[in-house]
Amino acid sequence: MAESKHTPGPWVYRAATHTDWGDVNDASGDCLIAHCNCYLSGKSLDCHRKDGTDPAKANGLLVAAAPDMLEVLMEAEWGGTAIGGNMSCPVCFNSREYGHSPDCILAAAIAKATGSTEQFQPGQCHECKKVQNGVMEIADGRKLCRDCFLALKTREAADAEAKGETDG
Repeated sequence: MAESKHTPGPWVYRAATHTDWGDVNDASGDCLIAHCNCYLSGKSLDCHRKDGTDPAKANGLLVAAAPDMLEVLMEAEWGGTAIGGNMSCPVCFNSREYGHSPDCILAAAIAKATGSTEQFQPGQCHECKKVQNGVMEIADGRKLCRDCFLALKTREAADAEAKGETDG
């Protein structure tokens, strides 16, 4: 997965002197991350619900927790153990070697948080573009399904033979 470029955590929510708004800043207070309020076009809305909750504060606390949540998701991403000892995703259960299944919500959440704009979906072969389990990453970083991997090896062997690089 792509590494995030956000302001490093921890982030802190600080309520303003009145309870209609608050800010999320980095720990030093120097960097404003988000301003959480209940204003619409300069007009104050009723922020407090009948049950006493404050949506601006709840939103601010959620935003302030984002770096910690992303870190936990990224640490958990390949934390399971698959058959044969390969690390696996605890959500889609695919091994790291083959990548996430196309519908893996853990991979989708990390991609959303990091702004990943990967050209290919997890589990998609770079050659035939099919999305399937069993893609493997090769030395140049491409991911290939079994059929495309075998075709590549066959082409490489033919090229080597044509150049006289075979052992026999």
